[in-house]
Amino acid sequence: MSNLGTWNLNNTDYRKISELTGITFEEGKTYTLQITSGQAYIREGLNGAGFLIDNTKPFQYTAGTDDLFIKVTVLYSCVLNIGD
Repeated sequence: MSNLGTWNLNNTDYRKISELTGITFEEGKTYTLQITSGQAYIREGLNGAGFLIDNTKPFQYTAGTDDLFIKVTVLYSCVLNIGD
């Protein structure tokens, strides 16, 4: 696995991770993401509240046709790390 980058984020509205990081997720490819500091909601697509991620172990995401979004909680910023 190679590290694609680490970003310090403080947005409070849902934003596309690809726009915030410059990474284009390839459909069918699996990525490893980790919130290393703070907490954020992650969701795929435009609907739903997403899942709260708060300094937990890395999780895997297999890119589909929907965009991946992140919303940093109001009280915190977060650090997002992505690898492939």
